[in-house]
Amino acid sequence: MAHVRMMPVVVVVTVLAGLAAPVHAQDWRGAGRVEGKVLDDSGAPLEGVTLNASLPEREGETTLRTDKKGRWVLGGIAAGTWNIDFQLDGYVTRQISVKLPSESSRLAPMEVRLVKAAPAGPSTPRRPFPFTG
Repeated sequence: MAHVRMMPVVVVVTVLAGLAAPVHAQDWRGAGRVEGKVLDDSGAPLEGVTLNASLPEREGETTLRTDKKGRWVLGGIAAGTWNIDFQLDGYVTRQISVKLPSESSRLAPMEVRLVKAAPAGPSTPRRPFPFTG
């Protein structure tokens, strides 16, 4: 009989555990804001740059892209040190860390510059070692 009474408790605990997981996954949400512009070496805006932002201490992570003017906004985020990777084909990936001091902080817009990646040209064939002897 005790086994039958325990069944509803197990079901309730399982359901509550399943509901708690999405809450933990969104723990990086807040009222903070970080924004900026991505430019190339000459100062021209770069459209379509992928930003991968993570907040390791809260296991938060999100991805966004720059608009045609190179602008991006990471809003609704929690305080902490955010690691942001800027990636665009043909450019060297840039990694920065931004400290958001409080839940309601709004940092001044930042400017990030990406440099062109070295072209991946054909590999130079090795010359055979001259045999002497």
